[in-house]
Amino acid sequence: SRDGRKAGDRMRVLLAAYQMLSDPLKKEQYDRSLLRSFRTFRFDYRQFLRQSSDDILSQCKLVLHDLLNSNAEEAVILYEYLLSRRPTLRLEHFLEHEDFMDCAFLLAEALEARGNLDAAYQLYKEVYLAELEQPYFHHFVEEVVDRLRDLVCFKMAQRFPPAVTIGFINDLIRFNISRKDNAFFYKKLAEIAL
Repeated sequence: SRDGRKAGDRMRVLLAAYQMLSDPLKKEQYDRSLLRSFRTFRFDYRQFLRQSSDDILSQCKLVLHDLLNSNAEEAVILYEYLLSRRPTLRLEHFLEHEDFMDCAFLLAEALEARGNLDAAYQLYKEVYLAELEQPYFHHFVEEVVDRLRDLVCFKMAQRFPPAVTIGFINDLIRFNISRKDNAFFYKKLAEIAL
């Protein structure tokens, strides 16, 4: 019968595999040939995403991929390019929540390091507000608050005119992060106003 032949064919394949794997020399040859075939086929996820340059979803994923693989410079360049073509770009519209949170935080760090403080502020702010809506970072949100405080009250305060810095500090006060933070922000406002 047909089923009997299929079962017989399967049994022959299993016996051949058993014989090969039980012979150390044949097993070694099999392992080497398998390793060679794996080496010839290596999927390059980054290259795959780069090929889809017209697809905004793929490009947002590429930004995250580069950030996670120590290519922060390329990630920032791509992100700034995407923003230049699409000024209303919001990563959270293209990445899942967890990926967005990781991507936005790492990207904000990279932008801050490059001196693009406005863009870094915007991303830290988005991360903080997203955390309030749907917690992901949990205790790590304190790190985000520290970054916002340091960025606005020290780095931006040194670089931007007082009126601009006051606007950013007032923005942070509206977040109502904590009484202690609000007290610090009001103190900083007073220092700037003098």
